[in-house]
Amino acid sequence: ESFTAGDILYATGSTTLAKLAKGTAAQTLKMNAGATAPEWATVAAASSEFTLLGTDTVSGSSGTISIDGHFSSDYDLYHIYMWHLRPSAADPYCQWRFNQGGSAATGSNYWWSRAGYKVGTSSNTTYHSGGRDTNFMYLHGHDLGQQTWNQIVARWIVYDPLDTTHYKNMSVECGGLNTHQSPHESMIMQLNIQAVYKSTSAVTGITVYQTENNWTEGTFRTYGIKTH
Repeated sequence: ESFTAGDILYATGSTTLAKLAKGTAAQTLKMNAGATAPEWATVAAASSEFTLLGTDTVSGSSGTISIDGHFSSDYDLYHIYMWHLRPSAADPYCQWRFNQGGSAATGSNYWWSRAGYKVGTSSNTTYHSGGRDTNFMYLHGHDLGQQTWNQIVARWIVYDPLDTTHYKNMSVECGGLNTHQSPHESMIMQLNIQAVYKSTSAVTGITVYQTENNWTEGTFRTYGIKTH
C-alpha cells in the first residue's frame, strides 16, 4: 500500500494495520461513532461570548456624541469603553444621559450616586455626591483641560437595556490625569458612579456631552455579552 506524507497508521486487529489518509488543514483527529477507528473532523470555530459591536469617534465640531444603535436581543449585558476624550477649550464639565429611541432622554428621572478620590498638586479630596430627579448626570465632575496630553477615560456597564419591565441601571468607572490652566490645579481623579433612569422603556445607548465648547477627540467601543 502506498502512503502520502501525513497519513496515519492504526490497528484494526491484533496483527493488522490500516491507513487513515491525511486530513485537510485545521481538521481534528477523533474517534468514530462506533469507537472502532480514528477519523478526521472539521470543528466549527468557537463563537466569542464578548463581541465588539461598534466603534464611535468624535468628528467635526460638536459638544455631543451619541453612542447608539448597538444594542440587540442577542445580548443583555454591554460594556462601553471611552478614551482620549478631550475638549477644544478649557473648563467644560462632562455630562451624560441615557438614550431612548435613539435620542438623549432629558426627563428629570435620573437618580445617581458618585464616589471618588482626587489627588491634586495642592490637595487631596474624597468625593461623595449624587442626585435624584435630575435631567442629566456628571461623568467627570471637574473642569477639563484641553492640552493634547489630557484625556478622560471611562467604562459603562449597561444591564439589559432593552428590558421593558425594570428601571434602567448602569455602572460607570471614570478617571484620568488633568492638567488645568490657571487658576485650576492639576489633578488625577478616579470616580465610580451608579446610575438609574426611572423608566421601563428600552434604552438604546448613551449621549456624552458638554455645553461650554466642543470635543476635539474621543473614541468609544461597545461590546456585547451574549444572552443565554
